[in-house]
Amino acid sequence: MPRKIKFDFANIVLIVGPMILFIVNFFPDFPMANEVDYQSSIVLSETEDSVETLTWRDTGLLTYDQYREIEQNEKYLKIERDLIDHGKMGSGTFTSLIGYKKYSECFDCVTREDFRSHKKSDRYYLELPGYTLKDNDSRFLVKNGEYYLEYPVWDSVYKLSNGEPAREGHYEYKKLRFRFVQNTETSGRKQKGAVLIPISAKTYNTFSQVATILLLLIGLALLYICIGLPAKVLIRISQGDIFTRKNVRQLYLSAWCWLLLPFIIILIQHLLKWSFHRYITADVKLTPLTTLENNQTTLIGGLIILAIAKSFKKGLSLQDEQDLTI
Repeated sequence: MPRKIKFDFANIVLIVGPMILFIVNFFPDFPMANEVDYQSSIVLSETEDSVETLTWRDTGLLTYDQYREIEQNEKYLKIERDLIDHGKMGSGTFTSLIGYKKYSECFDCVTREDFRSHKKSDRYYLELPGYTLKDNDSRFLVKNGEYYLEYPVWDSVYKLSNGEPAREGHYEYKKLRFRFVQNTETSGRKQKGAVLIPISAKTYNTFSQVATILLLLIGLALLYICIGLPAKVLIRISQGDIFTRKNVRQLYLSAWCWLLLPFIIILIQHLLKWSFHRYITADVKLTPLTTLENNQTTLIGGLIILAIAKSFKKGLSLQDEQDLTI
């Protein structure tokens, strides 16, 4: 009789898992929308810069050192303003699921000294990670405490002499109800972006306390399942208990915890997006592959433990057969 093929979901995961890791690392924008790769995109900006120029017009009255000092101040001010506008200055806590942040901002400051001396207003946010701007040519701005998206409007599309597509257009503004943080980096992990939902100081204080307790409890549970169980298996192995059902069961539990965690994060990210659909517009989109990329170490660890669990299961089966034979 031909041998009956037994379905094993773990085998499929061990095959598909490395394929997902390959796509995440070498094709981060997969699946891609059917977008034309424009060889040339010319945008004529019709907007004013959010930072006033600080360079004196009559530079002939200045020495070279004075001029360079003013020029450097202008440069540093613009850098500081860009950092603030893009949410890279502030305090708070961040996780792959949700975070909270507080910014002390000064929207009427013109010089670096203003940032130090003027009274600043505190703003509070819920942070939802895993987002990127839908249009790569768009840009998020903060002006006078309001949030805007600077997006291109393409006036003409044509082909170059070599046949490659090109386009020309101009920028327009769109007001948003949320703030967008791009290219943040936390705990050594780079995020494409995050959406910040404005909240009150009271909500911020309450949420920060509740979130801290929940994150601690969840962290301890994950630490026990993902690290504690494999450690207990190693201890039993050192005592001579190798191919046991308890070892197999705990290795499988730890492996599925490691492997499912990134996908649970992606699911919760989509649930949070639905919960805040009144704030989050179609100008931003979730990037699940970014979440998988940030958690690829978790996936690799899960695949390794799953392979070990299968080996132990096979060893247990052979041990049981040997015991029956004896």
